[in-house]
Amino acid sequence: MLAFLLYAAATYAQTTSYVFPFTSDTSIVNGYHIYGSVGSGPTTEFLIDTGSTGVLISPRALGTNYTLLNENFCFAYSSSNNTYQGHWVLAPIVFSGSGSEPVSAQTIPIPVRVATQFCSGATGKCTTDPGEISVSMLGVGLGRGNMSWGGEDGCGNQVPLGVNAFLQLEEMQPGENASPGYIITPRNSSITLGITGANSEGFDFVALQLAGNASNVTYSDWVPPTVEVNVASQTWTPFNASLLIDTGISYSIIQSPASDALPGSTSRGVTTVSNGTSLNLTLPSLGGQELYAFVTGQPGAPAYVSWRHAAAPFVNTGRGALGEFDYLFDARRGRVGFAFNRTV
Repeated sequence: MLAFLLYAAATYAQTTSYVFPFTSDTSIVNGYHIYGSVGSGPTTEFLIDTGSTGVLISPRALGTNYTLLNENFCFAYSSSNNTYQGHWVLAPIVFSGSGSEPVSAQTIPIPVRVATQFCSGATGKCTTDPGEISVSMLGVGLGRGNMSWGGEDGCGNQVPLGVNAFLQLEEMQPGENASPGYIITPRNSSITLGITGANSEGFDFVALQLAGNASNVTYSDWVPPTVEVNVASQTWTPFNASLLIDTGISYSIIQSPASDALPGSTSRGVTTVSNGTSLNLTLPSLGGQELYAFVTGQPGAPAYVSWRHAAAPFVNTGRGALGEFDYLFDARRGRVGFAFNRTV
């Protein structure tokens, strides 16, 4: 017991955190947004995306304070099928509050994707005109595979380490006073950067398994937690799946074992689940705690549920789930937290 208490105290010795209000464009439909500036560039509104990792911007969002890394990238969003190609730069990012909020925090120089080509998933049209490339994505997810942790992208280009801007503040570096992590609090329309003993109170935590080597950065990558999927109207056994809380999309994606099916219209192996279907997602690590229960087509449900079969079961809740809880990611200690009835 003494060893655990010492470990906990050391983990939360840091006391610094920053609370940023979401921008006025934030909504469950449009997503959660925050202001930032890349390389001393113009203040830009970023979509916070826990379904990807790394910053992706158009050339006009980049200032003059950067170093060209002479490394290329290609990147695709499966939700829209939009694809981007371009180059990596090393640049600091300054996050700032909106309106009268004076809060600000700066990252160390980190690798940033600058798109020089965009191909629309909807039309198939591609362009290299900087005036037609409009993207400002702030990917801050965990366990996102090769897109985030030194692997190779879809074109065989190496992905650098340390691309998660929310975990690379100057104050989160060794010897400083902020611990890498964040808390998304939709009920208070804000996001907190930096985990402390005070702001982590009231959360139920799920420990994660290490997925990546910290290498030259101050945090590690982690394996996502497990969720159980239960549909009341079905006779098949509930199944466990890898969980992604994804603020980047308004709908849900569920990949199930091949024998499981749900009613709905099916095209190319993907079923859009019929309205009136009751789904319940629970957390086995928290004794079956309900995470997100909804009826498709009803208030509080995702825009829709896309159901498909895959060898590896997977659940992407979409951002609708965050109407049920506050969400914490502690990148240094390796755990996620859920606060279901927290006062903010």
